[in-house]
Amino acid sequence: MFGASGWGKTTFIRTLAVSLAATHSPNHLHMYILDLGGRNLSALDALPHVGAVINPDEEGYKERVEQLLRELDDLVDGRKTILADAGAPDLYKYNTEHPEQALPAVLVAIDNFLEFKETFGETTDNVESVMDKFVDLARQAKPYGVHFVITINQLNSLSMQLYNVFTERLTLKLGDATDYRAIVGGFVTDLPDIPGRGYVKIALEPLSF
Repeated sequence: MFGASGWGKTTFIRTLAVSLAATHSPNHLHMYILDLGGRNLSALDALPHVGAVINPDEEGYKERVEQLLRELDDLVDGRKTILADAGAPDLYKYNTEHPEQALPAVLVAIDNFLEFKETFGETTDNVESVMDKFVDLARQAKPYGVHFVITINQLNSLSMQLYNVFTERLTLKLGDATDYRAIVGGFVTDLPDIPGRGYVKIALEPLSF
């Protein structure tokens, strides 16, 4: 989700997490929240679905993020084997055919991805950066039930490589109205100055909400 500061990105993350928790059992959904924006998502830690809410102000922040990505990478590798052995192309098919052994979906939400990028985006001494590992994980994780939601304040803050990983895109109010067309396509006008109003592409058509 794109959107300038103050137009509802953090509220979107909070609403998404609470809505999913209301409609899914903790046995069927696990969530991890990186609270890198206004530090207003700590209350989500009370949800039984949430494994962790991580923010940059806490001790060991970088290590916790790196550990989370390692665990998710191991989880995806394990599910690759499970699904391959079962002949299932994705987690949905596997869970449908093996309800007694159903595996939970995992949602990782990163509010203010720009801070994540600034902290973890550098590669040093020919060592793969945390950002590189994140991109690799985001690219391959979806069929195995691991999903990522990120918020970012402007279009040019996201690399084309990562932009192409996220095929489902929404936008709230932006500083440059021409960016709406790049995000959702079509001929769209500037959004009103109302927090929470935005555009989403549905069936190749931009729709307002």
